[in-house]
Amino acid sequence: MVVPNNMKKCSIHFQNWRDFQKQEKRRLARRRLFKRLPKLSLHILGLLLAFSLLLLTGNWLSANLPDDQDRTGVKPQESKDTDYKYLRSDLPGLISRLPVYGPMSEYVAGLDVQDIKVETSIDQRLSDYINNLLNRSRTMEAAVVMLRADNGQILALTGYAENSGKQPETLCLKAEFPAASIFKIVASAAAIEAKGFTPNQTLTYQGGRYTLYKRQLKRKPSKYNNRVSFMSAFSKSINPVFGQIGIYDLGQKIMNDYGERFLFNQDIPFDLPLSSSFLEVPEDDFGLAEIASGFNKSTKISPLHAAMITASIINKGIIMQPWIVSKITNGSDKILYQNEIEVIARPITENTARQLKILMEDTVKHGTCRAAFSGLNRKRSYNPIDLGAKTGTINDLSDQYKIDWLVAYALPNKEGYGVAIAVLAVHGELLGIRAKDIAGSILNYYLKKS
Repeated sequence: MVVPNNMKKCSIHFQNWRDFQKQEKRRLARRRLFKRLPKLSLHILGLLLAFSLLLLTGNWLSANLPDDQDRTGVKPQESKDTDYKYLRSDLPGLISRLPVYGPMSEYVAGLDVQDIKVETSIDQRLSDYINNLLNRSRTMEAAVVMLRADNGQILALTGYAENSGKQPETLCLKAEFPAASIFKIVASAAAIEAKGFTPNQTLTYQGGRYTLYKRQLKRKPSKYNNRVSFMSAFSKSINPVFGQIGIYDLGQKIMNDYGERFLFNQDIPFDLPLSSSFLEVPEDDFGLAEIASGFNKSTKISPLHAAMITASIINKGIIMQPWIVSKITNGSDKILYQNEIEVIARPITENTARQLKILMEDTVKHGTCRAAFSGLNRKRSYNPIDLGAKTGTINDLSDQYKIDWLVAYALPNKEGYGVAIAVLAVHGELLGIRAKDIAGSILNYYLKKS
């Protein structure tokens, strides 16, 4: 097909016109840009100046305002990365990562959040002495806790474990040992407060002092009865007497009540992970007798809890919050945690505590601690100091090891503060130094040092 010449020219002319329009649009756009360029430059320059002024103002405010407030005067929320303040509930997870059990009283540690300095309540010289004593005790395991009765301050938290692979100091915090006869303190408190027992009240029993047979638990007149005061039954740890008290005077409800008052079966707040002591009071008579006398292996207590119960006797029946951390600071010496003295329980009245004190002092003078504490009793320099104690001995569940307890207190008559101590000694086939002798040596050292 042949196309006419005039048709070709029209086609070419149309194509050139479209190209021309595109070029013209680009030219006009460039012209408008060049016309507006001075105004745009002024706007950009203004924005840059405004940004520079804001930056300079922010730097000036940062340099001249206090760190802990902004221009509104409101204290900002503390950053967890730099200024996190710890609560008591934070301490078990935090401090358990540090070696606070040892003799040192201050620790510096780098943690994930920040570097911190921990100041503890530990008495270094006392801890050194106890540590050396336990290492020579020939026991399989041992634990010692000493604390101030009036404010809960831990003075010593020391443990020993012979080839057991355990962390020795955790023995102070584990409730895995039968309480034995130190539970007689709780039973006596219940008898005094709930049933009106007095130290000189006369009681009777048959058979041996340290056995507990069903035939010994009958309360009836007999020519074979041994007569004894309540005070002597406690100080000499006579099981049949306390067995009868459990059956005929206390019963399940009262013993459960006083166990809870003394913080059994409860979480006790502390700066380190602490096991709960365990008490289960049965309904049957013989079970009640076993619990009240401590002649059972199911009631468990930690050495720290045992020391706390003992401390309440010389603190008017009040149990204080135990603590080992006095203060935590960061690298800038800013205080991140400060201990506060707190009461956590009032299990008994002041009068009941006074009566228990009479029982425990008789244990030192005429009971199961007489020989171990005789040196302390003879020293004139210790005459102004009241000493009281309670022993406890029982085999473990397997009957392979002997669990040996001593809890005691030392209370100045005039100036100073009272301390409570709990000593646990676990013996194997060969009997090591007894808990009461370990406690006597520690108290002698402490009182001499003080």
